[in-house]
Amino acid sequence: RAHEVGGSGLTVSSAPYHYSAHEIVDLVSRREVSVTEVVKTSLARIEETNASVNAICTLNENALAQAAAADRRLQAGGAARPLEGV
Repeated sequence: RAHEVGGSGLTVSSAPYHYSAHEIVDLVSRREVSVTEVVKTSLARIEETNASVNAICTLNENALAQAAAADRRLQAGGAARPLEGV
């Protein structure tokens, strides 16, 4: 059963961490998901799971601001960069 992840509007069945990096870039390029949605969902997933897996040592404290800037550039007609949203 799908449930919302981190208040992002994405469900667990459509959350970016279920996709490969290539698929995420493709979704961002086609404007099916925003970079901000990917980052918010990823941060929520890290918060949900990192205590048990201890896989993340450092987070980019500017990640959301950088995601918003990427979204503005894409909305203005810019092309997605090779790892946009990953």
